[in-house]
Amino acid sequence: MFSKREYLGEEQAEAVFQPDGRRVKIRAMSKIIDAARDAGLDIQSPCADLGLCGRCRIILNDRQIVTDPTENELRSISKHDLEAGYRLACQCSISKSGSIVITVPAESRVSHQKTVIHGFMPPFKVSAKVSKVVIRIPRISSSKSIIADSEILLDALKVKGCKNMSLSLDSMRLLPNLLHSNSNVITALIWGRNTVLTLEYGDRHDRLFGLALDIGTTKLAGYLVNLITGKLLASSSLANPQIAFGEDLISRVTYWSEHSDNGRRLQESVVIGVNKIIANVCKEAEVSQNEISDVTVAGNTVMHHIFFGISPERVAQTPFPLAVSKSFDVKSEFIKMNVNPSAYVHAIPPIAGFVGSDTVAGILATEIYKSSETSMLIDIGTNAEIVVAHNKQLTCCSSPAGPAFEGGRIEHGMRSSNGAIESVWIDSKDYTVGYHTVNDAKPIGICGSGLIDAVAQMLKTGIIGRNGHFDTTKKTDRLRTYDGKTGFVLAWMKDTGIAADITLTSQDIQEVLLAKAAIYAGASVILKRLNVKSEDIKQLYVAGSFGTYVDVTSSLLIGMYPELQYDHVRFVGNSSGAGARMILLSDKLRRTADKIAETTRHIELSTDPLFESEYTKALWMPHREDKRFPNVMKMLRKH
Repeated sequence: MFSKREYLGEEQAEAVFQPDGRRVKIRAMSKIIDAARDAGLDIQSPCADLGLCGRCRIILNDRQIVTDPTENELRSISKHDLEAGYRLACQCSISKSGSIVITVPAESRVSHQKTVIHGFMPPFKVSAKVSKVVIRIPRISSSKSIIADSEILLDALKVKGCKNMSLSLDSMRLLPNLLHSNSNVITALIWGRNTVLTLEYGDRHDRLFGLALDIGTTKLAGYLVNLITGKLLASSSLANPQIAFGEDLISRVTYWSEHSDNGRRLQESVVIGVNKIIANVCKEAEVSQNEISDVTVAGNTVMHHIFFGISPERVAQTPFPLAVSKSFDVKSEFIKMNVNPSAYVHAIPPIAGFVGSDTVAGILATEIYKSSETSMLIDIGTNAEIVVAHNKQLTCCSSPAGPAFEGGRIEHGMRSSNGAIESVWIDSKDYTVGYHTVNDAKPIGICGSGLIDAVAQMLKTGIIGRNGHFDTTKKTDRLRTYDGKTGFVLAWMKDTGIAADITLTSQDIQEVLLAKAAIYAGASVILKRLNVKSEDIKQLYVAGSFGTYVDVTSSLLIGMYPELQYDHVRFVGNSSGAGARMILLSDKLRRTADKIAETTRHIELSTDPLFESEYTKALWMPHREDKRFPNVMKMLRKH
């Protein structure tokens, strides 16, 4: 079987992707990574096919029908590996007809990431945007009645207290057959208080379901709920298929802008992922996909725009303007979602270019907007969204933490998936290292939570100083030099699942410092602009998968957050998903979310002169100014 990618009249090659055994035809001068995507294979490409990251390595059985290695490939792949057939899928193209076998090794594939899809959700009254009304209509003699079918239905609805109703085209199309059928019982699906979306045979009042979606950069999560009781019936998550086009937001915006058809491919890929989630949750809950009558969507601004097919290009350009800043509703059939075609999809509004509707949902779920005390919410990713509630005013920013905590630019960095070192402890006497990996698998790399643990432990034991530099006088064989780079061995090669020691290099530590400094500086700028001290923060909410797995002691030790009491930190899980569920289940909270997005003050850090100075000072651990972290400094002096 061949893929749909057919090119008549052009020279093409036949490729077999192993170990999957998938066959495709590839036209001349097409990149192998595009053919892999057509074959349904997800290959890592954090750099958006620019050949900079070296993550999309493949192995060819024949080099006769492909282009010569590019400069990027020569930089990323050793001479020995090139001779063995290794290439980069995003750089290597088919040059002429023929056949070729392409092996995609496990390390080049997008693996399943350890994620948190559930979050804290406060109590609230369920009152969904959609409802059902059952009406009974007397038998009608079509030969004698001159009253329009629509008027008969509207009169019956008035009896039920539903006045000033309008009928959708879908309901009008269904009405004649339903009204003149053998059954005189009809169930009307009503959106808001004034529109009949569709009609159903018989009494279906107890079958009312909705779907809340969290569209993240790296993962998708969906929640199927009963819109009458508010009960969560099923949930599902998977990696965002867009990862194949670039792991970070800027890469995807770049990909969108490179070709007129790329936007469609990005939008379609995420909808395909969402439809898989819909199939999963409906199967688990024994609910028909057509019974999903309402949908809410939360996500960062770029994901929000792409999901609805809106260009995100200007979001990535200074001063990062939004294409759409208000909430809106669109019929599900317009974005090809596999739910009731009459259902509306509600787009929760974003706040700013890099503070999206996921932050609005998080504010709602933590109820930080109600707080009478100074509180802070931090959701950590490539960008860290930070919100401070003070004097009944919300102020937010997005700080460029960078990809380090998601494995980017780290020698052995990876996402939190099978085999990732996720926690680390080091003996202060002989520097023996203990660690725990995801699923207790052999270590193959280190993820964000493990990075923070490792750096904090190395600081605490004196292996590195407060500036992140190694103390090379320490007597341990774990301190080694690799290719001119000093590194500390976390796991020896004999214990790993790769043919190498897993180390943290001096450059890795600097990347961690850059990331933690950005988060601290963003929080510090907001506090200073509000004239608030860190000790005034009575509650710090840490949201997201990454935040949930990070040890709070390690985070405070390296100075990632402003110093505060440990018991003032609360992990709230996926606050974006929780908020999206709340908005799905409450029309009142839907309006509250609109107000939050409209009234939250945004500080653009790239134009705030205070950010650079705060960022520079935070490049030390915990901070260049000891007085900002008195408790941490006491702990370090003891060691």
